[in-house]
Amino acid sequence: MVRQEERNNHGYIWEFFKEHIELEFIPKNSNYISKCKLCDLVNTLHQYVRVHIEFLLETQHMHELD
Repeated sequence: MVRQEERNNHGYIWEFFKEHIELEFIPKNSNYISKCKLCDLVNTLHQYVRVHIEFLLETQHMHELD
Protein backbone atom coordinates (compact mmCIF):
# COMPACT_ATOMS: atom_id res chain seq x y z
CA MET A 1 0.00 0.00 0.00
CA VAL A 2 2.86 2.38 0.73
CA ARG A 3 4.36 1.84 -2.73
CA GLN A 4 1.03 2.73 -4.37
CA GLU A 5 0.98 6.03 -2.49
CA GLU A 6 4.62 6.69 -3.42
CA ARG A 7 3.80 6.17 -7.10
CA ASN A 8 0.87 8.55 -6.93
CA ASN A 9 3.00 11.10 -5.09
CA HIS A 10 5.90 10.82 -7.53
CA GLY A 11 4.13 12.83 -10.25
CA TYR A 12 3.18 15.54 -7.80
CA ILE A 13 6.72 15.79 -6.42
CA TRP A 14 8.19 15.99 -9.93
CA GLU A 15 5.76 18.76 -10.96
CA PHE A 16 6.53 20.67 -7.76
CA PHE A 17 10.28 20.31 -8.35
CA LYS A 18 10.01 21.28 -12.03
CA GLU A 19 7.94 24.37 -11.22
CA HIS A 20 10.43 25.59 -8.65
CA ILE A 21 13.42 24.97 -10.91
CA GLU A 22 11.73 26.95 -13.69
CA LEU A 23 10.97 29.81 -11.32
CA GLU A 24 14.58 29.88 -10.19
CA PHE A 25 16.38 29.64 -13.54
CA ILE A 26 14.02 30.80 -16.31
CA PRO A 27 13.57 34.56 -16.49
CA LYS A 28 10.02 35.84 -16.33
CA ASN A 29 10.38 37.56 -19.71
CA SER A 30 11.89 34.55 -21.51
CA ASN A 31 9.29 34.71 -24.30
CA TYR A 32 10.23 38.32 -25.03
CA ILE A 33 13.94 37.48 -24.98
CA SER A 34 13.37 34.58 -27.38
CA LYS A 35 11.39 36.78 -29.79
CA CYS A 36 14.14 39.42 -29.72
CA LYS A 37 16.81 36.81 -30.46
CA LEU A 38 14.73 35.47 -33.35
CA CYS A 39 14.34 38.96 -34.81
CA ASP A 40 18.09 39.54 -34.51
CA LEU A 41 18.75 36.25 -36.23
CA VAL A 42 16.40 37.12 -39.10
CA ASN A 43 18.03 40.55 -39.48
CA THR A 44 21.47 38.97 -39.45
CA LEU A 45 20.38 36.48 -42.07
CA HIS A 46 19.05 39.26 -44.31
CA GLN A 47 22.32 41.15 -43.93
CA TYR A 48 24.30 38.02 -44.78
CA VAL A 49 22.23 37.41 -47.92
CA ARG A 50 22.61 41.04 -48.97
CA VAL A 51 26.39 40.98 -48.54
CA HIS A 52 26.66 37.63 -50.31
CA ILE A 53 24.66 38.87 -53.29
CA GLU A 54 26.77 42.03 -53.47
CA PHE A 55 29.91 39.91 -53.42
CA LEU A 56 28.60 37.68 -56.20
CA LEU A 57 27.72 40.71 -58.32
CA GLU A 58 31.14 42.27 -57.75
CA THR A 59 33.02 39.08 -58.59
CA GLN A 60 30.86 37.98 -61.47
CA HIS A 61 33.70 38.20 -64.01
CA MET A 62 36.49 37.14 -61.67
CA HIS A 63 37.43 34.11 -63.76
CA GLU A 64 37.95 36.36 -66.81
CA LEU A 65 40.28 38.63 -64.86
CA ASP A 66 42.41 35.76 -63.51
